[in-house]
Amino acid sequence: MLHLCTDDAELIAEATRIPRDALARAADDVLSDFIVETLRFVGPADIHNVPDIVGGRRAERSIFFDGAELKASLEGTHYYAGLTKLADLVALYEEYHDALFERNVRLYLHSEGQKGPGSHMRQTLREICDRRRADPLPPECFAMYHNGVTIHARQARVEGDRLLLKDPSVLNGCQTVKNSYFFVNDAAFAPHLDRDRWLAVAVPLRILVTNKDDLVRRVSASNNRQTEIRPSAFFANDPTQIALAQRFEDLAIFYERQQGAFKNRRQSQGNEFFDRYSNSLDAPITIEELAQSIAVAAERPALSVASKISQLFDDAQYRQLFGARRLEHLELLVFLRNVLRWMPTALSDLRSASATSKDALDKLPIGKFKYACARVVARHVVANRPSDVRHFGMQVIGTASRAKPMRGFLVQMLQGAHTNLYRLLPEVWRESPGVWRSPADASLLNSVLTDLGLERFDVFSSYAPNK
Repeated sequence: MLHLCTDDAELIAEATRIPRDALARAADDVLSDFIVETLRFVGPADIHNVPDIVGGRRAERSIFFDGAELKASLEGTHYYAGLTKLADLVALYEEYHDALFERNVRLYLHSEGQKGPGSHMRQTLREICDRRRADPLPPECFAMYHNGVTIHARQARVEGDRLLLKDPSVLNGCQTVKNSYFFVNDAAFAPHLDRDRWLAVAVPLRILVTNKDDLVRRVSASNNRQTEIRPSAFFANDPTQIALAQRFEDLAIFYERQQGAFKNRRQSQGNEFFDRYSNSLDAPITIEELAQSIAVAAERPALSVASKISQLFDDAQYRQLFGARRLEHLELLVFLRNVLRWMPTALSDLRSASATSKDALDKLPIGKFKYACARVVARHVVANRPSDVRHFGMQVIGTASRAKPMRGFLVQMLQGAHTNLYRLLPEVWRESPGVWRSPADASLLNSVLTDLGLERFDVFSSYAPNK
């Protein structure tokens, strides 16, 4: 979409977000046979550098299938169940890369790949495929030893012993597919790989064919409940999260709605990733960080709830936290994240600097007090210094080397000319030398907020970016 508007790109993106989302959904439904690119706006600064538009019909992808179509009662929905070849799923991954897991609740967890189920899976593959073994494991044993894979597709049809899919997406089985990919591409094991046995390895397969997004999200979440998973993961494919990821991408920030996505994309995309997410070079802003940052800055929930991520992702709490009003200004959300992330370091800096003072923050439990201090500082800055929100809210600060200005700013905000928390922390919360009252005590925190005129201050409705 070419336009001649000279407003800030973020303002344009926000003003057009709802119709853009509606158009994208409509295009995906009506033109299901065709490749539909995300709608992009090109303004005067880029009008002579319009990216190429790649079109055409969606190609079918073929995988081995030994199974049957199951009876379905939902109109427009089909199910298939049977076996496929692990090599065919790896081939899909080699074509789509991590986009194959776009609708999964999480991506490959590299830290888990060398232990637990990941290590057992690779051991099974070695026992099957190692040509040095005199008595190798039969290839069909893999299907009995390990869980299967669930795939969503826009369309599917059986042709002989092949299943032809349009827009395949792995809803469950990311760990299976990527562990297998790493196994078959292990250079050290390559001389010993019996390729015929590898090509014979089968895995259980279920296929969901539907255009009902709510059903896809529920299947993805339910399939992943069999293994330990963080509560936030079940909202990874919520439309609000998908829209947020696109809005953050427009600001060159990576929003990690799927656990493990940042590390996987950074490793697989290389320089392209850093060009696309130049304001998120060292770290993403994660769904959990965002939920907690919103909760800490908001009037509700109580700080005792905001400090516990597990309590922020029950359905009612989630809907409140991620309401449209709170998501209006992305730079405010990034600022709140940076404040909460670097508050412990700032408190540590302040504690060290006060070591010789009579008001020393001796034995202040920084990990507990970061939430109360972040709530106070966030409200103070939005109320009195909104220009600093944008200054510290346009980039995700991920490493200590990049955080020095942020740390200095937070220390300044904690001192007397601003929130006076340097004095109020020991005055309000210190019970005796080295002994501190609970920072989650609502009456104590409210007394500080009242003293600063911030008790009923709503950062989300009060923030004015042009003030």
